[in-house]
Formats: sequence, C-alpha cells, structure tokens
Amino acid sequence: MISINRKKIHMQKVVVITGPTCSGKTKLGVDISLKIDGEVVNADSQQVYRGMDVGTAKPVISEMRDVPHHLYSVINPDEEWNAARYAGEAEKVVADILSRGKVPVLVGGSQLYIRALLRGMCEIPLVSSQAREIIGQLFANEGVEGAWSRLAEADPSAAERISHGDSQRIRRALEVHESTGKPISEYQRSHGFSEKKYEWLKIALKVPRAELHSRINDRAVRLFKEGFLEETKRLLEQGYDPALRSFKAHGYRYAADAVRGLMTVEKAIELTARDTRRYAKRQETWLRSEPDVQWIARDDLPGALILVKKFLSGTNSSSCQ
Repeated sequence: MISINRKKIHMQKVVVITGPTCSGKTKLGVDISLKIDGEVVNADSQQVYRGMDVGTAKPVISEMRDVPHHLYSVINPDEEWNAARYAGEAEKVVADILSRGKVPVLVGGSQLYIRALLRGMCEIPLVSSQAREIIGQLFANEGVEGAWSRLAEADPSAAERISHGDSQRIRRALEVHESTGKPISEYQRSHGFSEKKYEWLKIALKVPRAELHSRINDRAVRLFKEGFLEETKRLLEQGYDPALRSFKAHGYRYAADAVRGLMTVEKAIELTARDTRRYAKRQETWLRSEPDVQWIARDDLPGALILVKKFLSGTNSSSCQ
C-alpha cells in the first residue's frame, strides 16, 4: 500500500477512474483501491440494476478482491433512476467512506452521473403541459429516430451526447426547448455544474481505437457465451418489459429479441457490438471536452498511482480544487 501522510489528505478528496467502455476501468479501480485503502463507488448507470449482471459486465466477487464496492445492484430494472437520484445516493456513500478515513474511488463511464455528483445538478424550468403534448405527438408521428433528428437541428450539442435510441433524454431535451425556447445544453453550460462539493482527480483510460473496437467486439461475443441470453430470459420471465429504460443499453433489447426468436443470436451479437462501439465514441467525445481529465494508457498502473499519490498528498496541481 502507498505510504501517504494522512494529515495532509483533505477529507473531501475523491479519485475518479473513467474512460470508454471496455477500457479496463474495473481492474484499475480495484488495483488503485488496494494501494490507497480505497473503496469503489459505482459510476455506471446500468450496473445499479439487480439481475442485470452479465450484460452490464458488473464486477464479480473475484474481480472485487475484497475491496468494498458500493451502489451496485441497488434497484430493480423497472425502478426510476437518473443522474439526480444517483448523485443523492452516491453523496451519502462518499460521505460514509470519508468519515471512516478511506478514499472514495468512483469507477465507471457514465459522465453525466459523475459530473452530477462532483458538481451538482443543473436546474431547468418546469416544462409546460402544452410542450409535452407537442413533443408526444412528434414521437408518435416520427418515432425516436425522427425525434433525435429534430433535436440535432434544435440543439446539436445535446444531440451529440444523447444516443439515437435514448427516447427519455431526447424527449426531455425537446420538451425543454419547446417550452422555454432555449436549448437544454445552454442551461447546462450556464450552470457550468459549478457547485463543487469535493476535490477530485479524474483519470481516464486511453485505448487506441482499433484495440478498443477489438475489445468491444470480443466482449460482445463473450457475453453471449457466458449467460447473457439466460439472464435476459430470466428477466423476461419475471415480467420485465424490454421497452424499459434499463434495457436500452448493453444489448439487452437485442438479447430479448434473440430469446423470443425475433432475431438470430449472431445478429444480436453484431448489433450489441455496434451499439457499444458507438457508445464508446460518445464517451470519448464527452471526456475530450472536459478540462480536468488526466489521460493515461490503459495498462499504466504505475503512472496512475503516481497521479493518485500526488493528489492525495496535496502536490498535484492538476487536480480540481
């Protein structure tokens, strides 16, 4: 374990391990936690769901290596979960970890969730009922893809960060624009998420594009070999609807179609890999726009530990303060 002068550690310091999906965040988060007496806090929007383990690549017991892990498998797939709720729950967990003299290590790639915890949520005016009706009709007439195209015209910045299939966030952004005449991204920029609660060091893992795509493709195949279909079948048998928001990522809807005979397993694997590659690109785009990211090579544990040691001892001037 790294020797650190505890008297110099500000008790509101948080280490963040992030990066695109399949970049090795889980392993690095545990490796660092073992060296600094840390505890892992989930920062992945999908790994909060119970019963969705294989498809979300949730860490298993052997990967945790006796490091405490928090905010995994805390809600059912049909429960509401968003950045605001995450921030509220994670803040309590972080406070508890700090109160015991440990170091919170956030691990995950859900950038809005990380930003909401570290800097607070953006307040946006209430949406009018008329705006909801107008956007509801737009979805009925043009579908999710058509709605996303409208969003790309009205608020390109928001559209760049929202998946084509994320109907909830597309609807929200369009409703805000329709109701206020102002893009949701403008509210977010003006707020700046500037309500800083902690000092933090944000480390992002850098993986060459070809290598990352290969890792993503390999994982898609591996998921289906390691029980993804069986897990999805259990969820369907428990009555969970594939239209739920919890099914929108990591290929669950494709796995559900394969289980029901609406799609071949091969096609489900192909589409899962394709969507994951697109998701990784959006994650990288977001991270490149962040001013406080320290990029390191995926397998550079020594480099990461140097950054963490400097941060915790108060000698790292590049951390956010």
